[in-house]
Amino acid sequence: MPFFDLRWQDIPDIFIVAFIIYRVLMLLVGT
Repeated sequence: MPFFDLRWQDIPDIFIVAFIIYRVLMLLVGT
């Protein structure tokens, strides 16, 4: 599926950074 591959490559790094920040905030706020 070339379309899926293109869509996957089209994902910006901001989502990855946002996910990491989200995890860190959950660790800080959780416990």
